Amino acid sequence: MWQHFYSPLIKINIYLCNNHENGNPQLKTLTTIFILLLGFFGSINIKAYTPARRSELSNLCVRAIGQDSYGYIWIATANGLCKSYGNEYDIFFGDKEDFQTVPSSSIIGLFTDSDGWMMVATNTGVCALEKGTKTFHRFNLEDGTRHDFVSYGFIEYADRLLCYGAGGLYELDKKSKRIDLRVRIEGESVKTAVKGPDNQLWISNETCMMGIDSTLKPTIKLEFDPNSHIRTLARTGTGLLLGTPNGVLRFNTTDHTTSPTSVGDDTEVNHILTLDDGMQLIATGNRGILVYDPTADSISHKYHNIDFNELQTNEITNVYYDRNKNIWVSTFDKGEVLMSDRPRIFNLNRQLIKSFRNEFVTRTIPDSNGNLWIGTRYNGIAFYDCKNGTRQYFNSQTSPALKSFSHDFVQEMTLDSDGHLWIGYNNSLIVCKPNISASGHIKLEMLKKFPFFVNVVSIAEDVAGQIWVGTDNSGLFIIDRNHNVVKRITTPLIQSNNITKIIPYDDNHMLIAAYTDNIYLIDIGRMAIHTIESSEGKAIDSAIDLMLDRDKKLWIGTYHNGLLHYDFSTQKLESCLGDHNFDIVGLSQDSHGDIWASSSYGLYRFNSKGKAINSYLKSEGLGGNQFHEKCVASMPGGNILFGGNAGIEEISPLTHLEKSPPYFNSCTRSVATSRLQTYPKWRV
Repeated sequence: MWQHFYSPLIKINIYLCNNHENGNPQLKTLTTIFILLLGFFGSINIKAYTPARRSELSNLCVRAIGQDSYGYIWIATANGLCKSYGNEYDIFFGDKEDFQTVPSSSIIGLFTDSDGWMMVATNTGVCALEKGTKTFHRFNLEDGTRHDFVSYGFIEYADRLLCYGAGGLYELDKKSKRIDLRVRIEGESVKTAVKGPDNQLWISNETCMMGIDSTLKPTIKLEFDPNSHIRTLARTGTGLLLGTPNGVLRFNTTDHTTSPTSVGDDTEVNHILTLDDGMQLIATGNRGILVYDPTADSISHKYHNIDFNELQTNEITNVYYDRNKNIWVSTFDKGEVLMSDRPRIFNLNRQLIKSFRNEFVTRTIPDSNGNLWIGTRYNGIAFYDCKNGTRQYFNSQTSPALKSFSHDFVQEMTLDSDGHLWIGYNNSLIVCKPNISASGHIKLEMLKKFPFFVNVVSIAEDVAGQIWVGTDNSGLFIIDRNHNVVKRITTPLIQSNNITKIIPYDDNHMLIAAYTDNIYLIDIGRMAIHTIESSEGKAIDSAIDLMLDRDKKLWIGTYHNGLLHYDFSTQKLESCLGDHNFDIVGLSQDSHGDIWASSSYGLYRFNSKGKAINSYLKSEGLGGNQFHEKCVASMPGGNILFGGNAGIEEISPLTHLEKSPPYFNSCTRSVATSRLQTYPKWRV
């Protein structure tokens, strides 16, 4: 890449020098400037290739998935190699002229070898990302120049790193970055390879199979019915499984016979993955993923805690098992899907989750009957009947009470003790009464609109039935049960007019968080205001959510300062995550006493003393990783709801939740030679 940058400069330099020697005075100044620029560019260090950072995959056709030695997941697509960070990707595109990139954007296979190198197979050659480095190294064929052959995958066998693809079976020398052809198959491509129970390496070009010993010498060649087209090989305890477009065949490596299995000819098999317990996951092009038990010769769609019927497509290209025993599914048209084989604690109410998936949810409020009022960023208010699984929207298009609004953004919402909805709707505060007909249909009746309220961000009710309303720039308002404003608190009584959260402390006091200022305890009767005192500095000045637990300990979710907890008796403020600087935007306590916290990137769980237990991302079954501030609700029965950009996420706390150490997503051979074996053609 550097030489291509300099080639035009060299041409210009020659032109300038020639004209300067010829005495052209107009070029003297230009020559001087050029020499200075050349010196400037010459002082720049050559930087490694910088991938594109995107929030989505570069292509939804995923061909393979791999995990590197540091735990990162890599995704091979039809247009780009993607390194996953959970909610975004680094995209590596191919450039034939830049040898720090992958050879092609058409990625076919991935493999991490025993030394931690990430091997990449493409349609124009292979490359590797050495452990601890950030640039790719390409492998040249034995003549030292060619590298443009189609490769399909890699396998380690007999202390060798092998690659299979067009022309046969190759051996890779990582030290010299050379790839040497060991078993030549004229005019054919090796599409799959596996080590059998007989310790031979078995390879196939779809219509034939070949057995290869530890010296890389072919020992046997078998031909099959051309209609079989062996696409993939997998090992069982006693033989091999042959995946074809017409089901799966069982192959005996001793007598070289085949027999049918229960995966019949109506199944288009693309890949077979053998799990630790001997079960086989079969990726198909027309039936999703099948779970095959080779001992019982039976198939199903469930594996432990995973139900593959939940996949949104039947066109599966590949399947991968990571070191944490998560199953990654490669699809033809839906990207990658991660399915965690763990006890389900998230989103068990599939109807609720599906009803609001990909809806930007800003508030969730349960009513006295266990139903839900849900605020959204774009579609107003939704009522969800938990018994019937039905929903009804109220916004400027569907509800006469809201038709005067030009937008349908619910910024804050709560139900008071009279069953009235208080809503921060766009730039106004409104009070509505839900009226339910005998048929169960609901209408909203507007009781009052407070047009002078701007950006309502917090609402709470005190024991006397007064409504406390916080805004982001006009301070705190108190409204009586007749809907009249009776008090306003603003600077200088408090030092910030941005009231991010209000909660009752007891029957006589309310707690408010004033952003960039502090947390205050307000006496309801006397309206005396007390500042929360702490000897630990002013980390609480960025409080966004407050929660009192069952022991009256105050938990504080902040922007940039993580999760804090405060003991009123000792006036001690403690951080729950040490030096971890990130956002905690929603808080709830489950029936076992654990604290659940939503953030801008995932969910966290802490014990009652503030010790982190675990973190959860999409890999655990969540629909998304980004949550909206203060969008949390505790449901009858103990379930907890968090809302955000991807909809509603439901937590069902269980007594057998693992108490594992926290994972904060820090994301964190000798080469022998053998004689070249040549076979002119496999097909007869």
